[in-house]
Amino acid sequence: EDGIRDYKVTGVQTCALPICHEHIDVIAAQMLQCLYELHKSGYLHGDVNPKNFRVDSKDGKVYIIDFQLSKEYVTPSGLHVIEEGGVRPLGFLPFISLNQHVKRNMSRRDDLEALGYTLLYYLTTYNG
Repeated sequence: EDGIRDYKVTGVQTCALPICHEHIDVIAAQMLQCLYELHKSGYLHGDVNPKNFRVDSKDGKVYIIDFQLSKEYVTPSGLHVIEEGGVRPLGFLPFISLNQHVKRNMSRRDDLEALGYTLLYYLTTYNG
């Protein structure tokens, strides 16, 4: 009930993820799968937080949305991007990783850490 409206994701009617504790493991596995598929394609999400996940209201499938801060983490030759340091933190601050707070380049690890913060948010916010 935080003002999140329904969204259309690739033609699928979806809604925000108010979840109950007894289903957190199923939802978490699907959220992790979303990140796995994105990372497998060579991209970081960069803004993993509760507002960027949606669930199909018909079959319960979880989708990740909002790729505005996404970026490639590998070079065209397949090598990891070199860490520069001094990078401005991106994303919703309560959910960004500790490495982003100290201005390090984002990596897959940071998406996963933000997913952990997102799951903690669900566990501590919803009473379902």
